[in-house]
Amino acid sequence: MDIAKFCADVLKIGDSGLIEKLDTCAEIERLKKGAVVIRAGEIPTKIGFLLEGSFRGYTVDVEGREITDCLSNQCGFPLVASFAIDVPAFVTIEMLEDSRVVYFPGQEIMDLMQEYPSALDCYNRLLINSLKYHWTIKTLLHQYTAMERYRWFLQEYPGMIERVNNRYIASFLGMNAVTMSRLRREIRERGNNYDADIVVL
Repeated sequence: MDIAKFCADVLKIGDSGLIEKLDTCAEIERLKKGAVVIRAGEIPTKIGFLLEGSFRGYTVDVEGREITDCLSNQCGFPLVASFAIDVPAFVTIEMLEDSRVVYFPGQEIMDLMQEYPSALDCYNRLLINSLKYHWTIKTLLHQYTAMERYRWFLQEYPGMIERVNNRYIASFLGMNAVTMSRLRREIRERGNNYDADIVVL
């Protein structure tokens, strides 16, 4: 997928003039598994979006343990660590697989939002989607059982359980690796007999 197609099909930008500007200033990078693209406390200079692969965002608690805050393998998911472009990152972002990411320079994006209403609309839409995503995770952690959270993950991230270190997934779902291993075993023993989808409102 080239940058212009990504802007039109994934970011849903309809303004051809804006797409042309974005196509000119963007670049696609290949990132290795384990690469850290931004650390908590740093001010990002560019905005990335996942093309293929997967990544996580994590924080470190008072005891030095990494807590996975977000995780995605979805094309178009933003690799951003704060709600604003020019403020320090709240989380560290690490690639979980060899990946491809499209980057846009942060200052250029802020300038384009002044020039193109459709750029501001896209930015606001991404913020709303991010809020929905984090609200979903918060709801899961506080209102659903460990089994329901695990089944939701299998449903929303098909195949990812086999590709990513399970301790990251366990942390993301608010459980330890031992609990998740038990849930995996229980599902296998029941023949994956959990047909109903988990819907988070």
